Amino acid sequence: MKGLVISVLIALLIFGCTQQAATPNAPQAPQAGQQGAIPPASAPQTPSAAQQQPVAPANPPQGEEPVRPADETPFVEPQQLEKDVPEPQGNEFEAIVEMQDFAFSPATLEVQKNTMVIWRNKDPMPHSATSDSGTFDTGVFQSGEEANVVFKTPGTYSYYCTVHPSMKGTIIVK
Repeated sequence: MKGLVISVLIALLIFGCTQQAATPNAPQAPQAGQQGAIPPASAPQTPSAAQQQPVAPANPPQGEEPVRPADETPFVEPQQLEKDVPEPQGNEFEAIVEMQDFAFSPATLEVQKNTMVIWRNKDPMPHSATSDSGTFDTGVFQSGEEANVVFKTPGTYSYYCTVHPSMKGTIIVK
């Protein structure tokens, strides 16, 4: 008889362990010698109302959002891309040199090949951008006007203003 009781207890213990693995939040059965009785195998175990986990409805009522786990980030609509961005006009790059206070700013400019350098005259008097080697010459242009040169060949180009020869600058093309 003692062997039968031990076999039943082992079977119930194994059954309880498999139930515990299937439902990890279920309470553990008391061990032999502890208070409380092991229910018979035929008695169904139903968790009390305090032990039950709330479950979100599969289809929430109209006008309500579904319940989501706290660590789930909300869905954000993708941004619309601007479609009215103009395409480059034959030059990959542009750079600006301002002529102001009898100086080129920046005095030294480093650019990629195929860059269009634009000189903007912000002084009240005329200026030019003329290379020391004669490679380029914007000609003289007035206040508020601009002139440009596209640099296609790598190298260092020193230049000055023919109207104000103390104005000097350098373009470095990589």
